[in-house]
Amino acid sequence: MATTTFDPTSDAPSAEQQEAEAAALAQGEKIVQAQEEDRQRAFEQNETSQENIDLIGGKFKNQEELLKAYQELEKSRSQENSEEEETPNETTEETEEKTEEPPNETVEYMGRLSQEFDEKGEISEEAIDSLSKMDSKDLIKNYLEYYGKAQTKQQQQTVQATELEAIKASVGGEDKYSAMTSWASDNLNATEINDFNTVTNSGSVAAIKFAVEALNTRYVNAEGYEAPMVTGSKPATTAKAYRSNAELSRDIANPLYNTDPAFRRDVEQRLAQSTDLL
Repeated sequence: MATTTFDPTSDAPSAEQQEAEAAALAQGEKIVQAQEEDRQRAFEQNETSQENIDLIGGKFKNQEELLKAYQELEKSRSQENSEEEETPNETTEETEEKTEEPPNETVEYMGRLSQEFDEKGEISEEAIDSLSKMDSKDLIKNYLEYYGKAQTKQQQQTVQATELEAIKASVGGEDKYSAMTSWASDNLNATEINDFNTVTNSGSVAAIKFAVEALNTRYVNAEGYEAPMVTGSKPATTAKAYRSNAELSRDIANPLYNTDPAFRRDVEQRLAQSTDLL
């Protein structure tokens, strides 16, 4: 009877098969690991996105952080504004310091000596000694400066005196002006007299002219106006009163007021009728 023999080694995998299976297993593990890493990465990205959504404005976790950041921003802006404001002030102060020139004591001293000479007709020996000790160049320079200022002041006073004489002439001359002011001192109250004196001492020619014209109108209305007699012509028509101070001011400012006696008389007659302006 024949005997059957079993050889277990005949069905065992070869070395090539074992290497192929090991490589396939390793590849499968890599695929599983890569898939796990992808899932973990996607999870982390989702968590980060969710956190960003929960932040206020994408930057602040809560209202306290937002308020703190706002306060810091306001503080920074306030400091910048303060620095900007301080810079122009410093520039202005420097400019003012540059424009302010100290008074020239020597020129002022010469002014006092001039006043002393006008009052006494001479200056003291002490003043002469003081001037003689000065450097000749400085003495000449300061004298020329004093002389220039004195001349300017004298010219201003001369112009003002001429204009004041013209104002007196507009009401009839020196005598009539004196009569008018005498009447005012007897008939106006203390406040009105003080107001008139304040204006006439102000140095403003336009204001003085207006005040004198207004006072003359009251004087004429109270005492009457002595008009010159005219023969061989029609009676003079009644002058039309001024309707406003602006209308009166325009006529007074008109160059004809100072150069044309007829125009000036017309203004005086109209002003005499303008009792509402007083």
